[in-house]
Amino acid sequence: MQVANQIRDILTEQFSPVELQINDDSSKHAG
Repeated sequence: MQVANQIRDILTEQFSPVELQINDDSSKHAG
């Protein structure tokens, strides 16, 4: 289970910037 948690953390770190970019794009389009 510890390995699964580590993998989830790694994926979260990789996808976090993408989610931030999506949020920024959506806010720009809304504006």
